[in-house]
Amino acid sequence: MTAFNASEKQISAEIARLQQDEIALFDDCFALFNWFVEIDDLFLFDQGFCLGLDVKALQAEAQMSNRSIEKEDFRLLRQMGKAAAAALNEKRQGSQD
Repeated sequence: MTAFNASEKQISAEIARLQQDEIALFDDCFALFNWFVEIDDLFLFDQGFCLGLDVKALQAEAQMSNRSIEKEDFRLLRQMGKAAAAALNEKRQGSQD
């Protein structure tokens, strides 16, 4: 939703509205979301903390799987990777406290 310029308040309200086991996706984001799920093994870690997606591995995966990737898709994929890394690190940090 951040990619569509939604405010943090709007995002929080939408998350609260959704049930925990639901994910709302726009049709045009479905393929990108599926790709994101498929590349969950392409994250870099250092001392237990997630650094984000390995961009070189991501590029190689796109080439090897013959995916056509647009600049906007890549930007959104990286944004999803950053959000996932932040969530993983927040969870890890919380478990150390």
